[in-house]
Amino acid sequence: MVSKRILLIALLVLIAGTGFAQKSNWISGDVSILGAGLRYERMLTPNFSIGINAYYNDFFLFGGYGANAAMRLYPRRGTFFFELGLGYGVVNNVDILDGGVEIIEYNSIGTVMDEFKSPFVSTTGFIVTPGLGWKIDFGAPGGFFIQPGIRFPIAIGNQTLWTDSMFITDVSSKNYKVKEKLGIGASVVIYVSMGLGF
Repeated sequence: MVSKRILLIALLVLIAGTGFAQKSNWISGDVSILGAGLRYERMLTPNFSIGINAYYNDFFLFGGYGANAAMRLYPRRGTFFFELGLGYGVVNNVDILDGGVEIIEYNSIGTVMDEFKSPFVSTTGFIVTPGLGWKIDFGAPGGFFIQPGIRFPIAIGNQTLWTDSMFITDVSSKNYKVKEKLGIGASVVIYVSMGLGF
């Protein structure tokens, strides 16, 4: 529900911005190590833009997917930028702060056999995504561009076992129970975007 409100607000600002702002639209595809994404960005002034993006990333000890409404600040008029995204999604990572989620193993008659923690967690919920990057425009402004960047998705929400991690053996049988909890998960995404302005 929160993500629908964020997307609605972003859409209203896009529509409102068409009458008084610089008309510059950017669409791009992100590529990262074992990941991809799509982005639309609308320049409201030469130094400020809003947009939406969706991404998927699955890199070793970090991963996840999500959708964000984002805003960017270009201190130097369209090259280097700071970004802040707000949205909803999943962040997969290794929990080094409190050891992860608790897993309880039962035998066939329901007696507890073992209790342990797994540091491989998956956090689903509200995402705040700060980032920075550099937009390199080739040729005339509004043409083809390449944009290297880095973003740091931080999810706040329900935390459970990251079952898709390559370090996790199968715990989907009836003899295991994962104790879910409220937590914070963080990730890192290094990416390169390529796209067009119009």
